Parts: sequence; structure tokens; C-alpha cells
Amino acid sequence: MLDQEKLDRLRNIAEKTWQRHFDDKLGLSPVEELRARNFKQALPVTEQLLSDKPEHIVQRVQAATYAPELGINMDIPEHLYNLGEIYNLSVSRGTLTAEDRFKINEHMISTIKMLESLPFPEELRNVPRYASTITRL
Repeated sequence: MLDQEKLDRLRNIAEKTWQRHFDDKLGLSPVEELRARNFKQALPVTEQLLSDKPEHIVQRVQAATYAPELGINMDIPEHLYNLGEIYNLSVSRGTLTAEDRFKINEHMISTIKMLESLPFPEELRNVPRYASTITRL
């Protein structure tokens, strides 16, 4: 568990600075490049050791809505993903952010919906029920 003392220590480490002598777009995927800053910086650049940058935020482009009859009651995070370094290192319990946990639950919901739509033979008719009772949302 990440207590206040450890969180303060993390923020203290994050405030330390370093000199970056290379383009910060090196090694990015094409999708990551689209989110990256569009301006060139003269190198070297002084930066914080850890940071939460605007390009770390991946906006949700489609609303997450579920039919009421499904009985799904989940908190929906503001962003699709938050890849911020401090944000991800500040997870107080476990290793998953709210965005990560939501994405896992979305996959689980899709799997259950798919299983419920399949025409199982009589001896396998309870498969969707078994799959959905492992973890309740």
C-alpha cells in the first residue's frame, strides 16, 4: 500500500531534473506520435525526472454506456487511459489504475455478452452464467 510518506517521497523524486539530449519521440508508435507534442525543442532540454504530461492522457472518444437490463454499475473513468508516470506510480493499492481496471471489466462484459449470444447445446447452457459469476461488477 502506498502511504502518504511514500507518496511524498515519489513526488520528491519526480521533482529532480535531468538533461535530455535526444528527441523524446524516438521509439514511439505511430499512434503515440499523434498524441505527442508537435513542437521541436532545442536540445538539451531540462526536464523533471518523472512527470504527467498532456500527451499521457488518452481521451475517451466514445461514451461507455450499457443497457439497463444488463445491471452493470461501474464508475467510468474520465479518460480512456492515463499514461502519466507519477499517476501510474501513485496507485495506492495493487498495480492497476482506474482506467486499467475499467478496461478489464469492459473486456469481461464483452465476453459475457458474446457467450450469451451463442447457441450452446443443452449440456453447456450454463457457460455464460459460470463465466459471469467469477467476478461481479
